[in-house]
Amino acid sequence: MLSLPVAPAQAAGYCTDNFSDIASAVQTNGLTPAKELQDLAQGKVDGKLIKISLCGSSDAYTYKLVVLQPGGQLVNLSVDAKNPFPQ
Repeated sequence: MLSLPVAPAQAAGYCTDNFSDIASAVQTNGLTPAKELQDLAQGKVDGKLIKISLCGSSDAYTYKLVVLQPGGQLVNLSVDAKNPFPQ
């Protein structure tokens, strides 16, 4: 794990599904919190959100989502971590 003040998701190509690491990156970089992402996804994603990972570098962050669709298929999605589901 990287030490502060560099958030763990700031290393090039780094992804994490550790919510402590995600919370730190959210606070430091003004990203959408994971809980809010879950709420936003309910109206935009066909299925149940089963995994959230935050990936990023020093200037760009994305959430990688795994969605279980009603038919049982797993779908991988990537959304912008600052504005994940624009209106």
